[in-house]
Amino acid sequence: MKALVKIAPIVVLIACIASLFFSYKLSGQRDGLRTDLASTKSDLQQTQGKFANTQKELADTAATLKQRESDLVQAKANLDSEKLNLSLKVRELEQANAAKQAADQQVAQLKEQFEVASKAKAELEAKLGEIDVVNIEDLGKKIQALTDENKMLADKVAVVTTESQQLAQKLTEATTTPADLRGKVALAKSQWNFLVMDIGRDSRVQPNSQFLVYRDSLLVAKAKVTTVYPNSSVADLVPGFTTRAPQEGDLVVFQAQDKKL
Repeated sequence: MKALVKIAPIVVLIACIASLFFSYKLSGQRDGLRTDLASTKSDLQQTQGKFANTQKELADTAATLKQRESDLVQAKANLDSEKLNLSLKVRELEQANAAKQAADQQVAQLKEQFEVASKAKAELEAKLGEIDVVNIEDLGKKIQALTDENKMLADKVAVVTTESQQLAQKLTEATTTPADLRGKVALAKSQWNFLVMDIGRDSRVQPNSQFLVYRDSLLVAKAKVTTVYPNSSVADLVPGFTTRAPQEGDLVVFQAQDKKL
């Protein structure tokens, strides 16, 4: 028991020392942990800052890439436009070359024609040098006389032409029944298939001309002239066109155009 009493203070002392030792150790570890935590926080802040910078750089890079893509599209459009302009310029150049070739050909033809004309001019001048002036004056007088004669002949031809036209017109009038010619039935003999009209040669009725017979604006028959007298005409009724027997006083109208029966 006494031994335990003696040992107890030693154990307590050892426990205190151990407690102090452990407290010291824990204090050192705590300080180290605090230092590590502070360092970790600092590293985290730096990392966050770097991450923020990285995000900003990434956004800037994306914006730059988008701008570059837009620039590329615009550059491609400009390239296509330049290609089109180049194609147009090439076509214009080809047209200009073709026009130049055509112009060169025309110039060559003109030169050739000029040489031919110059040669003809030289020959004409040579011939003119050989012509006698007196003969030229005589030739001029003959030409003037022929001109006057041709003018007189032209005037005569004009007069003859006018007279021919007048004669042709008179011949037409003499051999053609007037288109607006009208008359009346003077005598009707339907049983003998003919009628007599009160118009004749004095009204320019022509043989074989045809007349339509009307009564009260109704067509009753068609007649073809067979005999013409000065003031009357005899006409046969055309078969197939008579709907009623013609009567004295019926209107007859010349049919200007009709098919041959």
